[in-house]
Amino acid sequence: YGIAVGNVIGSNIFNILMVLGFASIINPITVPREDMVENSVFLFIFTLAIFILAQRNKIGKLSGLILLALYAIFLLFLII
Repeated sequence: YGIAVGNVIGSNIFNILMVLGFASIINPITVPREDMVENSVFLFIFTLAIFILAQRNKIGKLSGLILLALYAIFLLFLII
């Protein structure tokens, strides 16, 4: 469990800080304000869902299914 959580958190932090940082040094990255707002809303929903679903210190099958459904909705939103 600890290795999985450390791997996910570590890779996310590395990608955000190192890869995005080096890429923006080479070529500045611009993000439209409406994209930032839309993604912030989804980020808030996902964070709230994980916080609520993990209250029992366990994410079971139903919680995993809910999180996958939220992710599918996010992907559909990106496509449409």
